[in-house]
Amino acid sequence: MGEGTIPSNDVGAVVSDIFKSGRRLGVRARCPLMYEYYGEKYWGATHGLAGIMNVLMHVKLSPNEADEVKRTLKYMIKNLFPSGNYPWGVLDNSDHLVHWCQGAPGMALTLVRAAEVFGDDEFDYLCEGFR
Repeated sequence: MGEGTIPSNDVGAVVSDIFKSGRRLGVRARCPLMYEYYGEKYWGATHGLAGIMNVLMHVKLSPNEADEVKRTLKYMIKNLFPSGNYPWGVLDNSDHLVHWCQGAPGMALTLVRAAEVFGDDEFDYLCEGFR
């Protein structure tokens, strides 16, 4: 698969729907963008916020959309555990899941992508240990 495999109009429509959905749930979660999977607000790479943010950073975003992605990631960063791990989801205070789909592994890839896309010092600093 390469550029143009999926028509840009189709990609744009899907991205638009992803943002609309995230904004709706984000209002209740007090986070710019939020998503649920089977009623849970997961943060991991497989079916959570980190994975969705990573995908969004691979498409052309408007300045407003890019800002929403950055603010969502910064919301997640505020919940970093002292160990360097991340919660598996919203309202989770347990620091024991370190899997691809939960915790730091999925966030690591997402933060590296954020540092590449946004060039933000905060993202770059957090990625130093991953490189």
